[in-house]
Amino acid sequence: MQDFDSDILPEGPSKSQRKRDMTALQGLGLQLTEARDALLKKCNLPDRLSNAIAEYKMLNQNGAKRRQIQYIGKLMRDLDDNEVDHILRLTDQNAMLQQRRHIEMDQMLINFLGGDDSPIEVLLQRNPLLDIQQLRQFIRMARKEQKQEQEKAQQKELQNVHQKDPKLAAQRAAGHLYNTSGSRKLLNYLREITQI
Repeated sequence: MQDFDSDILPEGPSKSQRKRDMTALQGLGLQLTEARDALLKKCNLPDRLSNAIAEYKMLNQNGAKRRQIQYIGKLMRDLDDNEVDHILRLTDQNAMLQQRRHIEMDQMLINFLGGDDSPIEVLLQRNPLLDIQQLRQFIRMARKEQKQEQEKAQQKELQNVHQKDPKLAAQRAAGHLYNTSGSRKLLNYLREITQI
């Protein structure tokens, strides 16, 4: 067995750790290539890195993009730890903000489709120049399409049930699809006729 002298052991991170760090910096560089310009301005990136990110956005070929990401990762290694931490905080905040906005928009859509127009007031407070007429037109169109889709789904369900159990299909049709006063009168009349 060999005795290892502590003076011979290398100091600093191992080669594997350095590779993990480089991969993480490339990942952060990739996030920056997908970020909006406003976020990139907040990051105060060096000119070479900003230019490399702008060049990446113009590339179309995958091989060229891969090489450019590697170059961006190399430039990211030149940043000190404080700059990297600052960029990480900004990208994390941006991601959380985007997620919160998506959730809020989804909730507004659910409210609009449910018949609640109260989110219009919230949108008007945020953007007074909002074209209300166009917004209402989109809401009407979405509600109309949702209603048509629901009717199609009910028709399809009724057809599937009818194939399996025609009697159950007739009961569901009477209860769900034909729920108007005329259909109720017709249904009552048919029930009276069949009892004779």
